[in-house]
Amino acid sequence: MAKQLMSLPDPPTAIFAANDMMAIGAMKGVQTMGYRIPQDISIIGYDDIEMSNLSNPALTTVHQPKYNMGTECLKNVTCLHKWKVKAWIQRKRITLENHLIIRESVGMVR
Repeated sequence: MAKQLMSLPDPPTAIFAANDMMAIGAMKGVQTMGYRIPQDISIIGYDDIEMSNLSNPALTTVHQPKYNMGTECLKNVTCLHKWKVKAWIQRKRITLENHLIIRESVGMVR
């Protein structure tokens, strides 16, 4: 998909992928077309998986608090087990903070 985007008459200057694996795939795709990251295009992922720091260049990404996500999930499953289905039927919004991890795949705004 990144190759298709870069083939447009007016290609983007940045790609924000839905997850880090997709962002790493986009990086590979644009690099095979001869584009330089971040000089020609910035790429950002979402997850902050271990591999994002090992990509070349290192991927800028949004960190998800995976441990906290697991903790909240366990609390909800425990509640479901204790109170059966009634408590689970009520929708509950849980918001966890994430943050941007700036690495090497994002350049200056042109």
